[in-house]
Amino acid sequence: MAALRMGGCVSEPAEPLAEVELELLDQRSLRTWDADEVWETFRGKSNRISIGRPTWTREPQRAAMKLDLTLLPDLDCRFANAELALRLEAAAPTGQAIVTRLEPDELGDEAVVVQETTGGLKASLGETVVPVGGELGRSTVRREQANRILVRLAAFGAGTHEAGWRLSMTNARDIPLNTTGLTATIAHPPQWSGTIWFSVVAQIQVRSRTDRWLTAAFGLGDRARLRCSQAFPP
Repeated sequence: MAALRMGGCVSEPAEPLAEVELELLDQRSLRTWDADEVWETFRGKSNRISIGRPTWTREPQRAAMKLDLTLLPDLDCRFANAELALRLEAAAPTGQAIVTRLEPDELGDEAVVVQETTGGLKASLGETVVPVGGELGRSTVRREQANRILVRLAAFGAGTHEAGWRLSMTNARDIPLNTTGLTATIAHPPQWSGTIWFSVVAQIQVRSRTDRWLTAAFGLGDRARLRCSQAFPP
């Protein structure tokens, strides 16, 4: 084929396009991960709940899922408690998949409860560290202290098809903004397929009395909810 001449320049003929074989994509990977919810007070305080996209490790008839939970309160708000649950739902009656293990199983803080006795009268000094013994004037003061565990995260439902974690605010600390590394191990029969449902229910406290009253008066409640799903096995 002869070359084309344009404006004193020679244009070479274009080479034919190379043939490319396209591989079909797994359609499940194209689904959006809609796992974000915002709960607003009457005065527009936005409190966000979101679940990070799970990461998986696979073995025959077993899968381990790791995910993160974000509870981000607005100013003058805080999350009092929350529950992240997952439920396995079979596509056909081919046996039951169960959650065999949850990590972490429990997290807590240690608090020292101190009680003081003076002249037969007892007064609780709360969860503080106070040296044992001492005197108050001429009266004998006796202090007793005991250690108490404040559970702020606890797993539930191991060995069933519905399991998860409960998070609570304690006297020691608020619920973290980001709880990472939550891991669930799932065992399933051969050829099992279905859906894993995720749900979060969280109670939110509003510090402003007026906003709290208006939010309740207009039926907004004090609980935020999030629900999403993913095909299983991933």
